[in-house]
Amino acid sequence: NSNTVNVYDIPITNALHKSIIDNNQEVGEKKVRVGEQFKYRIKGVVGNRETIHEFAIVDDGEDVLS
Repeated sequence: NSNTVNVYDIPITNALHKSIIDNNQEVGEKKVRVGEQFKYRIKGVVGNRETIHEFAIVDDGEDVLS
C-alpha cells in the first residue's frame, strides 16, 4: 500500500537575467569603449506552461551599452 500524495501544478513563468562580468564577478555596470570586448552572462528559466521546440537568445548589446 502507498499513501495518497497531493500534487499541485505550480506555474513557472519564463525569466531571463542578464549581467555583466568583470574580473569573473557579476557587476551592475561597466564602462567600455566602442569596439572593446566585454563579457556578460544570461541566466534563464523556461516556463512549464509552454511546449518548447526551440529556444534562442538574440542580443544586440544596446541594453548594456549607453
